[in-house]
Amino acid sequence: MSDRWRGWIALAKALLALLIVVGVVWFFVRVLQSDELQATDPGRTPWEIVRDDVLGANGVALVLAGVLYLAGLGFSAALWVLLLAWAKEPLAAGAAVRAYFLGHLGKYTPIGKGWSFLIRVGLAMQGGVRASTAAVTTIYETLTTMAAGALVAAVLLLFEFGGDRAWLGSALGLLALAGLPILPGVFNFLVERVGARFRKPGEAWARFSTRALLAGIGLTACGWALLGGSLAATLWALDPDWVADPVRVWLRCTAFIAVSYVAGFVASTPGGLGVRELVLQQLLAPTIGARAVVVVILLRLLWTVAELVAAGVVYWWPHHIAPGLPGVPSDEDPGQTRGYMGPHGDRP
Repeated sequence: MSDRWRGWIALAKALLALLIVVGVVWFFVRVLQSDELQATDPGRTPWEIVRDDVLGANGVALVLAGVLYLAGLGFSAALWVLLLAWAKEPLAAGAAVRAYFLGHLGKYTPIGKGWSFLIRVGLAMQGGVRASTAAVTTIYETLTTMAAGALVAAVLLLFEFGGDRAWLGSALGLLALAGLPILPGVFNFLVERVGARFRKPGEAWARFSTRALLAGIGLTACGWALLGGSLAATLWALDPDWVADPVRVWLRCTAFIAVSYVAGFVASTPGGLGVRELVLQQLLAPTIGARAVVVVILLRLLWTVAELVAAGVVYWWPHHIAPGLPGVPSDEDPGQTRGYMGPHGDRP
């Protein structure tokens, strides 16, 4: 493919993402101006209702929502650590968590997941992991997390909304999109075919078995349960009456979060922005009405702040710099070189 065509494709993707975000913003502006939201409190404008709800939310519940979100992401980070170990290129848990959470911030850039991918791979390489292994394990972890989300959503929606074929069908469609590529035979075949042009002579690339698939689905399913708990905590923060039946609310929230998150991933807008909120608002609206828009806006703010706090903490963690990297003398003692380093590669 010529550079000219690559440029046009990149431009088309950027314009599509922009149109999606603009469309969703327009949708939410309409919701905020709706008679239904106004009817919840005729004495205030819809914008005032949203502002007052957010400012009056239970602070303890909001902190709990943020903690549950980060803990849920931690299960995906744990899967990545396992994949690297199974690929026989382990990365210290601290360095892996640092790379994982710093990489998460990349999804908010215009190229979204592409920048997130590059950040994580680059930081893993600093720890001595080969670029190919870092890339393959990152892709596999991401797809496994999304497939587990779609699977969890499909199971929960089947039991909770057995008669609603539309949402169940959506979950199954998302499961097919994210699940088929991670089947060992499919994924390993694709890695071999795509990686052939980049592989160095004698270089072996990571391959994954059914064990990796099952472990990944199990680990990340636990993560989705915690993300569902984060949504439930947000509902509780805004109105305790919305969580009258905690177990059922938690299960529903897990299904709703999984469907909306995976849909945002498939849509490929930066950080799932707009698409995730739109889907989640549609799922919550039958239960809590127009105030669902308040929930999704607050949840986005909460999760973004939680990611920024986590990234700020792990950025300053000591981490390993592998021998032979730029700025590290190759004749330095390996044990000393792989010791703890500061955030910019300097020793404390």
